[in-house]
Amino acid sequence: MSEPLSVTLPQEQTDELRQQIQALVNSALEHVKNHSDASPFLRGKTQASAYIGCSTDSVTRMVAAGMPYHVLPELPSMMLFSKAEIDAYILGA
Repeated sequence: MSEPLSVTLPQEQTDELRQQIQALVNSALEHVKNHSDASPFLRGKTQASAYIGCSTDSVTRMVAAGMPYHVLPELPSMMLFSKAEIDAYILGA
């Protein structure tokens, strides 16, 4: 069997490599933070349809068939959909 490959770098190059890796990780974390939708709720049929991957008409039919949604008394014309409830409805449907 052969020995595992081992690379020894001078301290200056080790430090530079460490900085590059840290910059890459920070950049990736910033990208995730800026491009993730951390909200567990979707506002309106348009966002729900985009989440599901269907038309708003299909969301209307799913709501009529029993898919749960929420309405705030302060905003009675806005439907809110829970991603977890949508997932459960689709998997149970």
